[in-house]
Amino acid sequence: MEKVSIIVPMYNVEKYIRRCLESLLTQTYPLVEIIAISDASPDKSAVIANEMAAEVACNVTSVVGGGGKLLNVIILKKNVGLGSVRDIGVGMASGKYVMFVDSDDYVHPQIVETCVNAMESGNCQMAQVDYVRTSAFTADFRLIAQPQCEIVEGLHIEDCSDHISCAKLYLTDIIRKHGLKMIYRSFEDTAFTRAYSLLCKKAVFIHEVMYFYYVNPDSATATMSAAKISQSIARANDVIEVYKQHGLTQKAEVYRLASQKVLIRNLLRMPKGTKLELTADMTVHPDTHRVIKLFNGHRILFGLYGCSRLGLKFTVKHILKTIGLMK
Repeated sequence: MEKVSIIVPMYNVEKYIRRCLESLLTQTYPLVEIIAISDASPDKSAVIANEMAAEVACNVTSVVGGGGKLLNVIILKKNVGLGSVRDIGVGMASGKYVMFVDSDDYVHPQIVETCVNAMESGNCQMAQVDYVRTSAFTADFRLIAQPQCEIVEGLHIEDCSDHISCAKLYLTDIIRKHGLKMIYRSFEDTAFTRAYSLLCKKAVFIHEVMYFYYVNPDSATATMSAAKISQSIARANDVIEVYKQHGLTQKAEVYRLASQKVLIRNLLRMPKGTKLELTADMTVHPDTHRVIKLFNGHRILFGLYGCSRLGLKFTVKHILKTIGLMK
């Protein structure tokens, strides 16, 4: 039986960390290593995790055959950001498999066992489960297409996979061998997941909800800022380069257009009166440069229609026509 390392970054999640770690410690798969890393969190997240680690240590002697759950708590003195924390976790992982779980999320008790069995039986390099996106107010269930596993091969893997790093099981060796990193603070998994998918020969998609993704209003992904706009553009450029490196020029072009739509939607979420300073990432592609210049010079256009779903759709289409990306 192969070990699974689960990496859990922690920052200001004292309200949720116990729920997250309990869902990992109660996994039916017997050989799990949990690496909980506090990113210099100012709250009690690490204290709670350490208390739970002590409880696990007290019970570890009752496990037969060297198995059991291990909870390692790492406390960083300096805040390095979500992506770098995950990279640190991968460096520490001793398992054949690795999984990323955000500390305000939680998982089904059989997610690890299900993913490992599916990967091993299908000789796959990645497993992905369906997930539920929830918040304090709503629960938005993804549609489940089929009640069974589906194995996908080659370039179709990247088409089927989404861009979030959670709700998946990876081979640690592939991440290390190819030097895949998530070093950024925001949108850190955008290029990582695509690069990993393109390195897989086979992947299994498990059409069962096993990951519960909590939209925390205080989390790093809940708000939009000028810095995040710049980071999102940089990560989009990274994805385009990943496609080009694999000779997928058509995919790169399709993604370039899609990234402009996302950019416009993100700009519509910016606080009124915001003006973006042009960065090097914003000028790599001429169309991105034009969108930013249009945003800075015609802020009323961005704010006029963005208040409704129909207005948002109209605004995105109108701006794409204005910069010449749509007819």
